[in-house]
Amino acid sequence: DSKIQFAAVLKGGHNAEHHNHNDVGSFSVIAGKAMVICDPGGEIYTARTFSAHRYDSKVLSSYGHAVPVIGGQLQRTGASARAAVLRADFGDEEDTLVLDIRSAYAAPELKRLARTFVFRRGGSPALTVRDEASFSEPSSFETTLITWGNWKKLSERELLISDEGGAVRVKIDTGGEPFKISAERLNEDVPTRTKPLRVAIALTSPVKAATVSFAITPELSE
Repeated sequence: DSKIQFAAVLKGGHNAEHHNHNDVGSFSVIAGKAMVICDPGGEIYTARTFSAHRYDSKVLSSYGHAVPVIGGQLQRTGASARAAVLRADFGDEEDTLVLDIRSAYAAPELKRLARTFVFRRGGSPALTVRDEASFSEPSSFETTLITWGNWKKLSERELLISDEGGAVRVKIDTGGEPFKISAERLNEDVPTRTKPLRVAIALTSPVKAATVSFAITPELSE
């Protein structure tokens, strides 16, 4: 019965789950009746799906999930690649969940990677997703949003993502670090009505520390 229909799904877990996808720390956002920022779901099963090449799939690997790419590396597979809950505060107006997802990456230079979710309800609902990373040597940092719908730039730091009548604004904050935005349709054999679209936000230069956040709010129709 909310006046503004807005919801989020936040995932910790590990990368050895039943029917596993490499997706530690991923999230989805629902606006209205549409999952505007999505988990791409599974692929249509082939021999590759159940082989050593399972994670060549761009929808089963972390490449097709809303998680970072660290030093050019995707998440690794296995139970030791898991989210550790650092904080979990849930209330009527606001929820905060902080996950340590460093173990999901086989990157020796990665010293810290914490992902903070803050979900706010009420008259001004929002989901904030903040990544804080530090490295022993300068490394590349990229994070992503996945959608079955469409996207466009509203400004250099703001996107509109829409699908099936729902839409969200995404404000990007990189702490002043220059970044670039790119989009790629994931050309995998999937059962969904459209192939997932991967929108990547990448810092343009290697860094020793990065704080990158998305402020995601529903775009209300007139």
